[in-house]
Amino acid sequence: MKIGIVARTDKKEAMELTKKIIEILKDHEVFVDESMKNYFKKDTIKKVDFIVTVGGDGTILRTFRKYKDTPVLPVNMGTHGYLTEINPEDYLKIPDILQKHKIEERSKLSVIKNGKKIGEVLNEVIMRAREPTKVANFLLRYDNSEETITGDGVIVATPTGSTAYSLSAGGPVVHIKTKAIVITPLASLNRKNLPKIIPDTFEVKIKNLGRDSYLVMDGENFGIMKVNEEVVIKKSDNKAKFVRI
Repeated sequence: MKIGIVARTDKKEAMELTKKIIEILKDHEVFVDESMKNYFKKDTIKKVDFIVTVGGDGTILRTFRKYKDTPVLPVNMGTHGYLTEINPEDYLKIPDILQKHKIEERSKLSVIKNGKKIGEVLNEVIMRAREPTKVANFLLRYDNSEETITGDGVIVATPTGSTAYSLSAGGPVVHIKTKAIVITPLASLNRKNLPKIIPDTFEVKIKNLGRDSYLVMDGENFGIMKVNEEVVIKKSDNKAKFVRI
């Protein structure tokens, strides 16, 4: 098999564990992410059968963003590791898991800005005030519904992302198999702006009615939403594929 490794390079323990994982995968072709080239003398990932991540949820999100639909086996080396499958002490099980496993698919959202798809998210899209002391204003539309959200911003999340930032902001927990999109206002000044769950067949349109705001996708800043710019968020045809025991 061809196996890719993506690990966080800012943590000594992650690098040490990655070295051990590469050693136990010696019977396979092993490749590494470009960010790891200075640490391991391996070719960089192009087309592989699986990717093993060594890190936390941030590492997993970055991996899916870069390598799209390649199945990922996550090893926890992060703060929380909600999306990870095995702990560091279980790394010797990796060869067996890759031979015998099941694939768990999770929905993603496509994000379109100015008529162009700019990416996909596994967790959430966030539109929020650029300045912490200023209020953001967004026009939210889906199906035949329309409302103005005034406050710090708004989160549009997948069921997977419902337990991330959305939950911290007061949003609902949604089972990962639910075919839904979660919309959670951030510190809204209007008490009618409640968190909501809508069918994932709807397109969510969010227009910036106020000052310049940040557009953040799975924790990465995707630039500025200027006044009157609009993003369209809808269910992606692609899935995130997790390798599970």
